[in-house]
Amino acid sequence: MEYFIGLLNNKVHLKYVCLAYFISFFLISGLVLLSKIRTKRFEKEHKRFENKNEGQT
Repeated sequence: MEYFIGLLNNKVHLKYVCLAYFISFFLISGLVLLSKIRTKRFEKEHKRFENKNEGQT
């Protein structure tokens, strides 16, 4: 933790640290959003197959 605080106090590297956190935040947010979209799509497809098979039995 001391190294991180020292890095934040050093103004030269502050923009690189902030940029790294910014990029990481957007990458992780994009992956979460993509995962939720794919999950909903698979749930709809599963429900469609379930309803299709329900009529055949």
